Amino acid sequence: PPEAKSSKAANGYSSGLQCKSFRMDQEKWGMNWFAMEPFVSQDGLVEDYGESLENRTHMVVKPKRGGWKSTKSADAWRTMLIADLEKELKEEKRRFSIIQGNRAQHAQLIRYAIAEDLPSMISVVHQRARLINTRGRLSEEDDQFISFGFTVLQKILEHSLKDEQRVNSPEMLSTFFSFANLFDYMIFYGNDMRISSILLYNTFDRWSQVRAPDESSDEIDEILAKFERRLKKLSEEPWQTLAACMEIRDALAFPGKIEDFVSHLAVHQDGSCNGLQHYAALGRDEEGGREVNLLESEYPNDVYSSVALRVEQKRIEDEKGGPNMEIALRLRRSMPQPVPRKVIKQTVMTTVYGVTLYGAALQIKRQLKALDIDNEETAKFAQYLTHKTFASLHDAFTCSMKLKDWFRDCAKGVSDLLQTMEWVTPLGLPVVQPYVLAKEKKGKVIHVPVSTKQ
Repeated sequence: PPEAKSSKAANGYSSGLQCKSFRMDQEKWGMNWFAMEPFVSQDGLVEDYGESLENRTHMVVKPKRGGWKSTKSADAWRTMLIADLEKELKEEKRRFSIIQGNRAQHAQLIRYAIAEDLPSMISVVHQRARLINTRGRLSEEDDQFISFGFTVLQKILEHSLKDEQRVNSPEMLSTFFSFANLFDYMIFYGNDMRISSILLYNTFDRWSQVRAPDESSDEIDEILAKFERRLKKLSEEPWQTLAACMEIRDALAFPGKIEDFVSHLAVHQDGSCNGLQHYAALGRDEEGGREVNLLESEYPNDVYSSVALRVEQKRIEDEKGGPNMEIALRLRRSMPQPVPRKVIKQTVMTTVYGVTLYGAALQIKRQLKALDIDNEETAKFAQYLTHKTFASLHDAFTCSMKLKDWFRDCAKGVSDLLQTMEWVTPLGLPVVQPYVLAKEKKGKVIHVPVSTKQ
């Protein structure tokens, strides 16, 4: 509070009122108080408090906690202080109510444990877990409750597993699934964003700017964005590139034999367009199989890059002349670079799963927009590239595409007979594709197979 200004009282004494604040134990009371003590004037005289505070010109400053404003009125100050006290009292009652509820749940858990009532135990732990999840924080009492609950559940489960008949019962299976669902609510580790933020700032020697993650997220995003922009100049997957560089650096700096270096870099495994791999294998497609790495080659092949290269070659041929010369030249003005791999990747990937020309055109259109090619002709460019992509796939995977077309013709023939596709696997499992539409014909409802789905 501001120092009180001296003023001449009616009796001639130099007097004033000084307001000092002190902070009480916030953990206990959760609020700030203000106390007023006498101001000793230069004359050594103590101000008499008999005079009404409303007549004073000195400001009583309210704490910021409730957004209080300065007021000259003692009554208003007292009213707001009482309101704050009432709020704290309600909070204290709420805390007391939570404690009572926790104790009741604890007693319930013990009773169910004695009775070995596993479903009821899991239900009680579920209730507490959901409550903790709603509150967003874990108190010491919550921690004790969950630890005790899991210990008892473990003991009862171990005892139950010895009884084979009980384990295979529907009740026990339901109990196991309920137990597994507990982990939807429980997170057994703390929020590492705080320490991660500190570590990030520490690398820039910016300790003075360390704040809570939600307050510093914009600044962290800015740092990461700048770093990612630099890495993207080197790779499409900048963070994986960085991780690999760091691991190789550590391996090269290893003091012993490099064979003894233990790498913790994740090994990513993926197929090379799995759908085309299956078609190439079924049709004994040697050329297509080599494109999807089913056959040995000096270097790993990338089917998406191969198809993109074929599409680019067809575009160059169209630019030299032919019915598509005009649109090919307009596309070149909008996209002067060779056809990027990612433009046709999704279409190549989904061709074997039955994507139509319309669906493929939408896929390529989205990729063109991502390259900032967004004008009135984007849809036409997408249709043009879709036709070239399908043609390139038939060139690269001749046998595979013939096999796919044969499957489609079979499905169409079955659909024309108003039947659904059905077959039995070598394991004896019957498979049915009941994609049908309900139609009314001559007063009867019939189910007509959807040919495109078959």
